[in-house]
Amino acid sequence: MMDKFFMLCLLIPMAVEDIREQKLNFWWMIFWGMAGVIWHLIWKQADWMEIAAAFLPGIVLLTAGLLGKGVGVGDGILFLAIGGIGMAEISFRLLMKSLFLCAGTGLIIRSVKRADWNLRLPFAPFAALGYLIDCFVKLVLIQ
Repeated sequence: MMDKFFMLCLLIPMAVEDIREQKLNFWWMIFWGMAGVIWHLIWKQADWMEIAAAFLPGIVLLTAGLLGKGVGVGDGILFLAIGGIGMAEISFRLLMKSLFLCAGTGLIIRSVKRADWNLRLPFAPFAALGYLIDCFVKLVLIQ
Protein backbone atom coordinates (compact mmCIF):
# COMPACT_ATOMS: atom_id res chain seq x y z
CA MET A 1 0.00 0.00 0.00
CA MET A 2 2.81 2.38 0.88
CA ASP A 3 4.51 1.73 -2.46
CA LYS A 4 1.30 2.80 -4.25
CA PHE A 5 1.30 6.04 -2.25
CA PHE A 6 4.97 6.68 -3.08
CA MET A 7 4.38 5.89 -6.76
CA LEU A 8 1.40 8.23 -7.06
CA CYS A 9 3.29 11.00 -5.22
CA LEU A 10 6.03 10.61 -7.80
CA LEU A 11 4.06 10.09 -11.01
CA ILE A 12 1.14 12.53 -10.77
CA PRO A 13 3.21 15.70 -10.19
CA MET A 14 5.79 14.57 -12.77
CA ALA A 15 3.07 13.98 -15.37
CA VAL A 16 1.62 17.45 -14.80
CA GLU A 17 5.07 19.08 -14.91
CA ASP A 18 6.06 17.16 -18.05
CA ILE A 19 2.89 18.32 -19.84
CA ARG A 20 3.27 21.94 -18.71
CA GLU A 21 7.00 22.53 -18.96
CA GLN A 22 8.38 19.48 -20.77
CA LYS A 23 10.94 18.91 -18.05
CA LEU A 24 10.99 16.93 -14.81
CA ASN A 25 12.04 17.97 -11.30
CA PHE A 26 15.25 16.04 -10.60
CA TRP A 27 15.14 16.40 -6.81
CA TRP A 28 11.49 15.30 -6.58
CA MET A 29 12.35 12.09 -8.45
CA ILE A 30 15.44 11.47 -6.30
CA PHE A 31 13.48 12.03 -3.09
CA TRP A 32 10.70 9.56 -3.90
CA GLY A 33 13.07 7.03 -5.46
CA MET A 34 15.27 7.03 -2.35
CA ALA A 35 12.21 6.88 -0.09
CA GLY A 36 11.12 3.76 -1.99
CA VAL A 37 14.53 2.11 -1.72
CA ILE A 38 14.76 2.83 2.02
CA TRP A 39 11.21 1.55 2.53
CA HIS A 40 11.99 -1.67 0.66
CA LEU A 41 15.22 -2.23 2.57
CA ILE A 42 13.81 -1.59 6.03
CA TRP A 43 10.21 -2.77 5.94
CA LYS A 44 10.08 -5.20 3.02
CA GLN A 45 13.51 -6.74 3.68
CA ALA A 46 14.39 -6.58 -0.04
CA ASP A 47 17.86 -7.71 -1.03
CA TRP A 48 20.30 -5.67 -3.11
CA MET A 49 20.01 -7.87 -6.19
CA GLU A 50 16.26 -7.29 -6.35
CA ILE A 51 16.78 -3.55 -6.00
CA ALA A 52 19.52 -3.56 -8.67
CA ALA A 53 17.24 -5.40 -11.12
CA ALA A 54 14.54 -2.77 -10.55
CA PHE A 55 16.86 -0.06 -11.89
CA LEU A 56 17.46 -1.74 -15.28
CA PRO A 57 14.59 -0.04 -17.19
CA GLY A 58 15.76 3.33 -15.88
CA ILE A 59 19.35 2.60 -16.87
CA VAL A 60 18.24 1.65 -20.39
CA LEU A 61 16.17 4.84 -20.77
CA LEU A 62 18.90 6.99 -19.25
CA THR A 63 21.46 5.55 -21.66
CA ALA A 64 19.12 6.15 -24.60
CA GLY A 65 18.55 9.71 -23.40
CA LEU A 66 22.28 10.39 -23.09
CA LEU A 67 22.82 9.01 -26.59
CA GLY A 68 20.01 11.22 -27.93
CA LYS A 69 17.81 8.34 -29.11
CA GLY A 70 14.37 9.95 -28.86
CA VAL A 71 13.92 9.84 -25.10
CA GLY A 72 14.87 12.46 -22.54
CA VAL A 73 17.36 12.02 -19.72
CA GLY A 74 14.59 12.98 -17.29
CA ASP A 75 12.54 9.98 -18.43
CA GLY A 76 15.46 7.70 -17.55
CA ILE A 77 15.80 9.30 -14.13
CA LEU A 78 12.04 8.97 -13.65
CA PHE A 79 12.26 5.24 -14.31
CA LEU A 80 15.20 4.94 -11.93
CA ALA A 81 12.93 6.43 -9.25
CA ILE A 82 10.09 4.12 -10.31
CA GLY A 83 12.47 1.18 -9.92
CA GLY A 84 13.35 2.33 -6.43
CA ILE A 85 9.71 2.45 -5.45
CA GLY A 86 8.14 -0.41 -7.34
CA MET A 87 10.91 -3.00 -7.71
CA ALA A 88 11.65 -4.95 -10.88
CA GLU A 89 8.23 -6.37 -11.74
CA ILE A 90 6.44 -3.03 -11.62
CA SER A 91 9.32 -1.17 -13.24
CA PHE A 92 9.46 -3.46 -16.29
CA ARG A 93 5.68 -3.71 -16.61
CA LEU A 94 5.25 0.06 -16.34
CA LEU A 95 7.93 0.69 -18.94
CA MET A 96 6.17 -1.61 -21.42
CA LYS A 97 2.76 -0.04 -20.77
CA SER A 98 4.20 3.47 -21.08
CA LEU A 99 5.94 2.69 -24.35
CA PHE A 100 2.79 1.07 -25.75
CA LEU A 101 0.56 4.01 -24.72
CA CYS A 102 3.01 6.61 -26.01
CA ALA A 103 3.55 4.84 -29.34
CA GLY A 104 -0.20 4.34 -29.82
CA THR A 105 -0.91 7.98 -29.05
CA GLY A 106 1.85 9.08 -31.39
CA LEU A 107 0.46 6.99 -34.22
CA ILE A 108 -3.06 8.32 -33.66
CA ILE A 109 -1.85 11.93 -33.62
CA ARG A 110 0.30 11.26 -36.68
CA SER A 111 -2.62 9.81 -38.64
CA VAL A 112 -5.23 12.37 -37.57
CA LYS A 113 -3.22 15.61 -37.62
CA ARG A 114 -0.69 14.61 -40.24
CA ALA A 115 2.07 15.63 -37.85
CA ASP A 116 5.61 14.78 -38.83
CA TRP A 117 7.50 11.80 -37.41
CA ASN A 118 9.60 14.06 -35.18
CA LEU A 119 6.62 14.75 -32.90
CA ARG A 120 7.82 14.98 -29.26
CA LEU A 121 5.39 13.70 -26.66
CA PRO A 122 5.92 14.03 -22.89
CA PHE A 123 6.58 10.54 -21.51
CA ALA A 124 5.73 10.94 -17.79
CA PRO A 125 1.95 11.22 -18.39
CA PHE A 126 2.02 7.83 -20.11
CA ALA A 127 3.90 6.34 -17.15
CA ALA A 128 1.28 7.79 -14.79
CA LEU A 129 -1.58 6.55 -16.98
CA GLY A 130 0.00 3.10 -17.22
CA TYR A 131 0.29 2.91 -13.43
CA LEU A 132 -3.29 4.09 -12.92
CA ILE A 133 -4.50 1.45 -15.40
CA ASP A 134 -2.48 -1.16 -13.52
CA CYS A 135 -4.04 -0.10 -10.19
CA PHE A 136 -7.53 -0.10 -11.71
CA VAL A 137 -7.10 -3.59 -13.18
CA LYS A 138 -5.84 -4.95 -9.86
CA LEU A 139 -8.63 -3.25 -7.92
CA VAL A 140 -11.59 -4.03 -10.16
CA LEU A 141 -10.82 -7.07 -12.23
CA ILE A 142 -8.64 -9.18 -9.96
CA GLN A 143 -10.44 -8.68 -6.65
